[in-house]
Amino acid sequence: EVAIPTGRYRLQRRGPEPTEAEADQNHRYRLTHPLGEYVLAQGRAADTLPLAAVVFNISQHPTRLSVVEALTGQSGWLALEQLTVETLQCEEHLLFTALTDQGQPVDQEACEKLFQCQAVEPPRPLPTMTAPPPLAENACRYAEATISRVVEANQRFFQEEREKLDQWAEDKMLAAEQGLQDTKAKLRALKRESRQAVSMDAQHQLQTRVRDLERLQRRQRQTIFEVEDEITVQRDALIAALEQRLHQRTDIHRLLTIRWTVV
Repeated sequence: EVAIPTGRYRLQRRGPEPTEAEADQNHRYRLTHPLGEYVLAQGRAADTLPLAAVVFNISQHPTRLSVVEALTGQSGWLALEQLTVETLQCEEHLLFTALTDQGQPVDQEACEKLFQCQAVEPPRPLPTMTAPPPLAENACRYAEATISRVVEANQRFFQEEREKLDQWAEDKMLAAEQGLQDTKAKLRALKRESRQAVSMDAQHQLQTRVRDLERLQRRQRQTIFEVEDEITVQRDALIAALEQRLHQRTDIHRLLTIRWTVV
């Protein structure tokens, strides 16, 4: 268990910064804070059965939410699911699916903004009933579409990484091989000049330069082997990452289903 400090918490918002006294008296609250993570974990684990009815009051909202206002006087069903996709990293998506009683779908943005409104349970309990089948069908299609987008994003990422690796490898090999070719050309010229030298002093100087260039040539050949090894290491890492992403795991957890009304 993580120790969570007791006291007052201040939610970080846009606007003027708190005074030094206010900052000292309040803990800063955010979703990644241990308290925030605890609240989220409790919310995910909460039992949301039996189905509940919720009345969202848009008329009391301090700012205009046009996508919610368009639903005023309507009712329907809403489901919220948590989609987890595990590959090299863990991605989590909150997927809203909603329908009006007329069968019209409600988009993700409108569903999110619904939960910014004040809400109460209706005075009369919800009669025993179940969500219509199209709600689950739409939720399944939405989850599949989201997974497809994640897969496509992974494919684009690896395509870009492969192209960058290929270009980097080509540049490295070209630079190493070009250096070796230049040295070979210089060696041929020096050996030709050495054969034509008439004095011992000139022969000595030229042979010394030939020896130095041959040492450089051996180092450059070794450098090419090292570059090839480096390219192999980088490509193996890319292949390993690709194999890990090919074995992705997905999990869909239904967080809640509600009967909604907007007034």
